Amino acid sequence: MLLYPPDHSATASTTGMRKLLLPLLLLVGCTVASEGGPHWVYHNGAFQWQGDYSWGVVIDYKDKTAGALSGKYAISVTGIGGFQPYAPGFDFNPSRYRYLVVSLKPTIPDQKWDSAFYAVGDVLTGHGVNVLKYGPAPVVGQWNTYKIPLGEGGYEIPSGTHIYKFMFIDQTADQTNSGYSTNRWYVDELYFSAD
Repeated sequence: MLLYPPDHSATASTTGMRKLLLPLLLLVGCTVASEGGPHWVYHNGAFQWQGDYSWGVVIDYKDKTAGALSGKYAISVTGIGGFQPYAPGFDFNPSRYRYLVVSLKPTIPDQKWDSAFYAVGDVLTGHGVNVLKYGPAPVVGQWNTYKIPLGEGGYEIPSGTHIYKFMFIDQTADQTNSGYSTNRWYVDELYFSAD
């Protein structure tokens, strides 16, 4: 049996405990306050997911050239390939949300994007979508917002399914005989929404 000497530093211990609990209480307060709000992936110039498994492109989360919708920065996607963020802890439960909302800004005419969700193991969750079906036709140099249903009429993610990552892939420069050797497009205000 281990015996420990009595702790006579109640004041120091209480102060230390307060320092540890204050950030936790603030975090809980923020979580409760935003319970009904959006779940941000990128907002106000900050990427809020764990990372990305993008391919064939260079991602700049602090791009200053796009004229961001919020904050000082937007995401630039440069190359031919896809932008693919993955969830914190490799697991996100989208059940309390109905839409994925994204603002995109093209730099070439007739830009097209596809998007899809995946579970762990690179298992397609639901099906891929043509992003342009969920918002206005893209205009070079102009932000447009697309609101894509997670369920029926959109990705059709099965109820109760957790997701690992999602992607947006260039479907313009990435085509045979497109005439493009590279592309650049921008992403901002990326989030899950309940309404």
